[in-house]
Amino acid sequence: MTAMTENFRHAKCTECSAPFAPQRRSAKYCSDACRSRAHRQRERIRNRPVESVVTGRNADLMVQVARLYAPAGTTVADVTYGRGHFWTKLPNLDVTGSDLMTGTDLRDLPYADRSFDVVVLDPPYLPDGQTTINRDTYQLQSGGTLDDIRALYSDGLSEAARVARRQVWVKCQDCVHKGRQHIMHVEVAGMAAQIGMHPRDLFILMPPTKSVQARWSTQHHARKRHSYLWVLDV
Repeated sequence: MTAMTENFRHAKCTECSAPFAPQRRSAKYCSDACRSRAHRQRERIRNRPVESVVTGRNADLMVQVARLYAPAGTTVADVTYGRGHFWTKLPNLDVTGSDLMTGTDLRDLPYADRSFDVVVLDPPYLPDGQTTINRDTYQLQSGGTLDDIRALYSDGLSEAARVARRQVWVKCQDCVHKGRQHIMHVEVAGMAAQIGMHPRDLFILMPPTKSVQARWSTQHHARKRHSYLWVLDV
């Protein structure tokens, strides 16, 4: 057995997970049959219509949005990058990630005008006891008001529109705050319209997990587990 084969002998087939000894480093399949099955599956996924309602995580949502709006070669600035969970299923997309941990505030981006095809924005959106926002920072803690969150969206959208060449993708969620409904995805669309952006699409993300047990005995509003993603043309 050659040294090269020795190095690769513990590889597993991407399709069937069977161990095999690849002849080259890039080999993914143990047989032509597995390679053909994987190709057919990719074609089925590629040809499946993109639906506006996605059940899953943020990464699943981004796969569907990218199928329509981020072809190969698209440059993306995710200005609320965090741990990069949005992009775990899109490893070949050209994503530049930044956030407060990297010293970048979404309200004052260091990028030139029209420097990315797409800018992605997902700021905190739960008021009082969930989000705090001040001059220097925004993070999931306690105390932020709904007006703080509105201001963060408004300022973030303005900067994103400046930096984006084609589109801004922005996540948001409706909420019940102090006994009143706040339809934030409509408010965000209004903010975008005021600075000249136009809605191209609206996606709804439904997480697969069930709602946690409520703290109260009487329910006054339907639970809102779903969130939205606006695709806005600049």
